[in-house]
Amino acid sequence: SLSYITETAFGTTPSTPTFANLPFNTHSLDLTKDRVEGNEIQADRMPRVDRHGNRNAAGDIVVDLRADVFDAMLESMMFDVWDTSPSSAPDELKVGTTLKSFSIEDYASDIDQARLFTGMAVSQGQFSIAPNQMITSTFSFVGKDMAISATEKTANAASVLQPFDSYSGAITIGDNGGALSSLATVTSVDFSVNNALSPTFVV
Repeated sequence: SLSYITETAFGTTPSTPTFANLPFNTHSLDLTKDRVEGNEIQADRMPRVDRHGNRNAAGDIVVDLRADVFDAMLESMMFDVWDTSPSSAPDELKVGTTLKSFSIEDYASDIDQARLFTGMAVSQGQFSIAPNQMITSTFSFVGKDMAISATEKTANAASVLQPFDSYSGAITIGDNGGALSSLATVTSVDFSVNNALSPTFVV
C-alpha cells in the first residue's frame, strides 16, 4: 500500500501524522546512493576508501485520475493551491511558486516492512485521455531521503470515488479571457507538465 501526508517543513514528517491511503496502479519509488571512492594507489592494489555519498529518492506513481483524491499531487505539480472562489466556474489551479512536499510510505504487509520517503515533490505530471481506458496519470517525484521501518503509519482509508474515463465531460478551447468553444472530434489527448526538479547537494 501507498499512503502520504503533506509536510509543513520540507523533508520532515509531521510528528503526529495521519496519512491518507493512495490508490495507485504501479509505482517505482526508490532510493539511490552514490559511492565516494578514494583515488590513491596502494602497493597491493586494494582500495582503502569506499563510502556512501549522495542519497536521492525518486520514482513514478501511476494512477487512474479521480476527483479530489489527487488534488494535493496536482498542487505540488503546479506549485500552487486550488482556487475554489469562482462561483460560476469550476475550481482553478494555476502556475505558482510555493513548494508542496510529501512524506510517502510504501508498506509491504506480507513482511511488515515500510519505506518512508521524505521531501517528495512532483517534478512532472503526465496525463493520457484516450478511448476505452481510464484517464491515466503518472506523477514523477523527486525527494530528499528514505528510511526503513517495521511500523506502519496510521492512515485513513482510500477514497472510493470512481476514476475518470474518456466518455464523460467536455473539452473546450479558446483564447485567454475569451469565449470557449467545444471541440467536435478528439481522438486522444496526451500532455505533460514538467518542472524539471533536480536536487542540489551541499557540503
